[in-house]
Amino acid sequence: MCGIIARMSLDSNPIKTIQGLKELEYRGYDSYGILFSSFKEESIVYKDIGEIDVSFFNNKNIKSNIEIGHTRWATHGDVEKRNAHPHFDTANNFFVVMNGIIENFQKIKINLIKDGIKFNSETDTEVIPQLFSYYFNPLCKDLRQELISTMGKVIAELKGEFSFLLKYGDFLFAYKNMNPIIVGFLEKEVFISSDINLVMNNSDEYVILDDN
Repeated sequence: MCGIIARMSLDSNPIKTIQGLKELEYRGYDSYGILFSSFKEESIVYKDIGEIDVSFFNNKNIKSNIEIGHTRWATHGDVEKRNAHPHFDTANNFFVVMNGIIENFQKIKINLIKDGIKFNSETDTEVIPQLFSYYFNPLCKDLRQELISTMGKVIAELKGEFSFLLKYGDFLFAYKNMNPIIVGFLEKEVFISSDINLVMNNSDEYVILDDN
């Protein structure tokens, strides 16, 4: 059981995501991670073991328009920083947080390693961003459509019960397979989480994603 959260907003104050991640510790407190990114800028990822220190982030005065975060209950891989989410591909283009289990990740990982891809963690989650990078064509003129097409190829390879959030550039995608994902809306903001109460408390309206 893990907690996942994301926000995309014109508001550059990420405090809602930071505090929301703290509220998600009941779903996993082995480790945590959070990505911060302003539009058209590189992403910054913080990971650590144990409980989230909200004051640590507040003191840094971080500005961000897109965040994805995760609280981990370890299933695959030891409780180490390298196994904390978000996970990313070799080129640091695709970032993913996941709740659930990918049953066939070992087979996928072996095949990707044979193609020269190096992994940074012991987790099942890392195969997702690595697969996205493997299938994605960055030279495609329509990046949105290419991302959707790549999503279909990646999902077709994965077996298990899981949901995940993926960030690529200024794109944010959510996929649900059994485990809950709720998407909330404000006038200039989208707020996503695996916890319905968290979304309800931070949105004017919301939708619960259907399976697949």
